[in-house]
Amino acid sequence: MQCLIRGATLISAGTDHHERVADVHYADGRIVAIGTQLTRPEGEVELVEATGCYLMPAFLDIGTQVREPGLEQHEDLESVSAAARIGGYGALAPFPNTDPVVDGKTGVRFLQLAAQGLPVDFYPIGALTKGTAGEHPAELIDMYRQGAVAFSDGTAPLRDDGQLLRALQYAQSFDGTIIYQPRHGQLQTDGQMHEGRVSTSLGLRGMPAAAERTAVQRAIELLRYGGGRLHLYAISSAASLPLIAAAKAEGLALTASTTPLHLLLTDAALTAFDSAYKMMPPLRLAADRDALIGALADGTLDCIVSNHAPWDGEHKNLEFQYAAFGVPTLETAFSAAHTATQAQLSLSALSALFSSGPARVLNLPVARIAAGETLALTLYDPRSAWTVEASELRSKGYANPLTGRTLSGKIRRVFRKA
Repeated sequence: MQCLIRGATLISAGTDHHERVADVHYADGRIVAIGTQLTRPEGEVELVEATGCYLMPAFLDIGTQVREPGLEQHEDLESVSAAARIGGYGALAPFPNTDPVVDGKTGVRFLQLAAQGLPVDFYPIGALTKGTAGEHPAELIDMYRQGAVAFSDGTAPLRDDGQLLRALQYAQSFDGTIIYQPRHGQLQTDGQMHEGRVSTSLGLRGMPAAAERTAVQRAIELLRYGGGRLHLYAISSAASLPLIAAAKAEGLALTASTTPLHLLLTDAALTAFDSAYKMMPPLRLAADRDALIGALADGTLDCIVSNHAPWDGEHKNLEFQYAAFGVPTLETAFSAAHTATQAQLSLSALSALFSSGPARVLNLPVARIAAGETLALTLYDPRSAWTVEASELRSKGYANPLTGRTLSGKIRRVFRKA
């Protein structure tokens, strides 16, 4: 496949000073040439008019719930790949919470083989504990040698701080990254949403921000004591941010992320008891939302993760308290984040939070737009207001919470890496 992308604004490595307008000759996943008024090459070359659009490295998502193997009624590799392409993603690093769990080299190998030929790349994340049950350590070194890029129990809460400490210590032998979603289970037992005025008015049991902050504090103490590399996944609360900033200033190998929906929405979205807004971590207050955006701007948070967690209608189309936590988000993630942050973040900065930021978390090479480079590219039109329609979405997940909402900008296309 060859194309000439004409007149796009190029973003390389997500920094403002690399932004420029140019033509790009792209062939079989490789940038052949960059320049102004490039001559159209001979042969079958598609001309893509991109004036006013931004061309950037395709996005990388950490912690995507792909559901295959074992839970294909909710999502499978083909459907999640189609959803990822609509959302501008070129690669996914899925959590291991499948059936069976990816807790050994066989599970890593299954994903590598099953994903061959799909339009996005997959980087397996291996489990920290057998079956993500939180009891016995998984085979980290075997999974690392097979190609796992990080380790996490994903959506399964770690019940034993010792497991997190031992994983941090063990993974240092190969400079591995441990990913941890911070929540203190005993402080949010049976909670349905953020604890606050809205939960009280709805009569729903809440999950306090203290459940996250306490878990963040404990994880940082373990990192300080044991060493290693730790990523705090999907931070949702303003209360957690000073702890993260202080730990990074101290020099600890700590990174952290948040999600597009926590930048755009608040717990007020749940007033109609709509399970499409029921997620983990829960939507919080406007003050939390504003603090998260500020933390992206000042570098306290390193990247944005989609937190894609699809379920079928049998698990979501229920009374609110019985519906599963988690929503499909891949197709709308970047547009949602742009809509939420356009007053505070440039598109270059936002692009970095979806591409180079996640790559650095996982110790992967940072893609850059330059002649001779092989990479997937995403073309984004910030001028196209996009009203999200269910018919345009490809995830199997029930009820994207942004369906019917108008977002600022739309992904036009992903150019696939060879």
